[in-house]
Amino acid sequence: MESLLKWSLENTPADEPSVPPTAERIKELDPAIIDMILGKSDAVIMKEKLAIAQDESREEDERVEALDDFEMLVEQIDNANNLENMKMWEPLIELARSPVPGVQRHAIWIAGTAVQNNSAAQNNFLKRDPLPYLLSLVTSNQVSGSTRSKVLYCLSGSLKHNVGAVRRLDELGGWELLKRTLQDPDITVRRKAAFLINTLLLQDISTNRSTAVALHASDGPEMHGADGPVPDSTEGLVKKAVMDHKLIHALVQPPPYGPHGDGDAVHDPDYREKVLQTVDTFVRNGGELGDAAESVAAFKQARGA
Repeated sequence: MESLLKWSLENTPADEPSVPPTAERIKELDPAIIDMILGKSDAVIMKEKLAIAQDESREEDERVEALDDFEMLVEQIDNANNLENMKMWEPLIELARSPVPGVQRHAIWIAGTAVQNNSAAQNNFLKRDPLPYLLSLVTSNQVSGSTRSKVLYCLSGSLKHNVGAVRRLDELGGWELLKRTLQDPDITVRRKAAFLINTLLLQDISTNRSTAVALHASDGPEMHGADGPVPDSTEGLVKKAVMDHKLIHALVQPPPYGPHGDGDAVHDPDYREKVLQTVDTFVRNGGELGDAAESVAAFKQARGA
């Protein structure tokens, strides 16, 4: 406002009385001039960027750039929460179904960023039941590995700290689909899948707070809109699913990856560390490795090599 008053004073004609600018005079200013002086609000920018992304007459690069800018804005909690007030969830979900790969990928990315550690945005997204569609993409060879990675990123934010979402995943047969992602030819997809499984195991604990604090002492930032960093418990649902679907075996007995099938996931440092973290969480939650123990030992040996 100070900048606006200064501009108004400097641009008052010399023959006019020298009086402070009134609210009425400020209202008479061209909105474009106000935007130039004060800068557009995030809400206005979000509307403009979304409009560009929705415009199918524009080039893909231009639409993707607009969505990239939009994603940076929803990193802020208030902007993520405003997606509901501004009725932007429906158009974003529609863009996530776009046949244009870059547009689809970035729309999914935006949703994933908006729901990260934000229970209000997460609930607004989940009430639109996005999991069936996301799960349909997570193992699809009709989309790129980069898109599948963004889908897992979005699933991670959607499922974290949310018992209802995890139960919905269970209803939809999502565990078997997650198991299949651990055989994805793209190692980035496998890394994100391992991270997601560990995240879900971490919250699959007793509702006893002392146990929760012990397991979650280093489990990232607090959940905005919740009482604290300890999520609701899935009360053993995740551990049971991990055992029933042999997810530990899938993690530690990976097939080769890469376009030529010649990559050894055991020797990918990032994947290896995520796997060993997941194994550690599983064991701390009372899980038994059984005949996967030998493969786990091979991962640990590769770490020390």
